[in-house]
Amino acid sequence: MVSVDVKSEGFSQENIEVKAGVPTKINFIKHTGYTCIRSVQSKDLGIDVYLEKGDNFITLKDLKPGTYNFNCGMYMYYGTITVV
Repeated sequence: MVSVDVKSEGFSQENIEVKAGVPTKINFIKHTGYTCIRSVQSKDLGIDVYLEKGDNFITLKDLKPGTYNFNCGMYMYYGTITVV
């Protein structure tokens, strides 16, 4: 499992590396409601998840090697998931 802190200044771990073919659980941890980050999206992965305060788990299955982008719903903060 990988944890990503969601803070007012963006994603704290904005570059994630995971292994190909292994289901990966990512926890986007929103510590405060005082951030403009309301959701996490990835066109590359087909996800658009509203983030509640606290834990927000996303499971990614059967990832192929490559780099996948994610961003907040307002396209202000970005990150990548690199699959090796």
